[in-house]
Amino acid sequence: MIRTKVVNVFQAFDGAFILLTESLSSIILEHCLDDKDTIQDYKMFVIRTKGIFESYIQIAIEDHLLGGIVNAISKGKKLDETERILYIMEYLNIVCGRALSEINNQVGKSSRLTVPQYIRDVTYEEPFLDGEQENLFFDSEYGKMNVSITYHYDSER
Repeated sequence: MIRTKVVNVFQAFDGAFILLTESLSSIILEHCLDDKDTIQDYKMFVIRTKGIFESYIQIAIEDHLLGGIVNAISKGKKLDETERILYIMEYLNIVCGRALSEINNQVGKSSRLTVPQYIRDVTYEEPFLDGEQENLFFDSEYGKMNVSITYHYDSER
């Protein structure tokens, strides 16, 4: 049975991105205005959750910010592009996993993350998922990150 407590999806993901980015890379993410159209030179990633909490999470990270996070996590190791993508996908797995864990604890049931996907095609269109949406806009000394979460709860699961 689902607990009656309302889950704050924005707070779960916002906290996870801010706290874990600083903890893992010493990069401080700050909130910024909705500037979805001004993010430039970025890479796009997608993660889904399945279970009672179904979601589609789209993350756009400017290349300079991505490089700063990867450099810190890899401890300055020289990496090729494929390795950089793998490192950032692991970072996203950790951050989104933390947020999902908080949501799971609040609803009293488990949902699972899919493996993060790197979206190479700029014409990629997200699959339709009917539900609520939260958008997070971050800025840092290295660049910007935008996170879009479309989700719904299925209390029958």
